[in-house]
Amino acid sequence: MIRMPSLLRCSIAPVAALVFVACSGGGGSSPTAPVGAPSPPQVELDSFGLVNGAREANGVDPQLALRESIAAVARQHSEQMRAGGFFSHQDPQGRLVTDRLAEAGIAFSVAAENLARVTNRPDPARWAHEELMASGEHRPNILSPDVALIGVGVAREGNTYWITQVFIDDVSGE
Repeated sequence: MIRMPSLLRCSIAPVAALVFVACSGGGGSSPTAPVGAPSPPQVELDSFGLVNGAREANGVDPQLALRESIAAVARQHSEQMRAGGFFSHQDPQGRLVTDRLAEAGIAFSVAAENLARVTNRPDPARWAHEELMASGEHRPNILSPDVALIGVGVAREGNTYWITQVFIDDVSGE
């Protein structure tokens, strides 16, 4: 989690610690989506529900409000990772979540980001959520009382989903 202007509350873990990939059988992802695979919008909604469910189960207020403007930033990062063949909080241009939010004109003083990449799982949102909740670097972002808004963005190629969760405080007071 980053508290602006400069206080780093949670360090960004090495990329290898962030890669959550699971494969069943041999093969990896297929070029087309399997029949019955959840759509990216469904995975986004499921992820949002799981985050708020975890906050409620852990007595954390407030429940997060979903904001499309933040989801658009998250979605763009997921799509950029998919298309660019990378998996990192930092994009190839060197931008972090705080840069991407500022470029989108989104005001914040606290920002955090969780990433997951899931392959060959029938419920990618749940699998990613369980892995993020088990992570010492990512669980605090989900359970932080300092954030009030969330955007979730998902990109998919075949059986692989790139999931980006972006958390911010509500400086607008909405």
